[in-house]
Amino acid sequence: MAVSVSSFKARYTQFATTDEDLVSSVIDEASAQCNSVVWGSLRDQGILLLTAHLLEIDAYGEASRLVDDTKKTTFLRQFNSLERIVTAGLRNA
Repeated sequence: MAVSVSSFKARYTQFATTDEDLVSSVIDEASAQCNSVVWGSLRDQGILLLTAHLLEIDAYGEASRLVDDTKKTTFLRQFNSLERIVTAGLRNA
C-alpha cells in the first residue's frame, strides 16, 4: 500500500480537516526520509507516523500532541521506536 492523503486521513482522523495539499506535501517529505531499502515492509507505517509528527509541529497543522517540553509528539516517539527496529535489522521482509 502506498501512503496517500486519504489513507493518512483514514488512519489519523484528527487531521480530517487539514488541507489536503499540505498533507500531500508532508507525505512527500516523510517519504523521502523513509528509505525503502532500510524500512522494508514497515516503510508505510513509518511514513504515516512521521507525517503525523511533522503536521503536529507545523504551524498550519492541528493542535499539537506534545509529550513534554522537548517538542516531541507522541507520533515522533512511535516513529523513533519503529526507526530503531528497522535500523537494527529486526524487520520482516
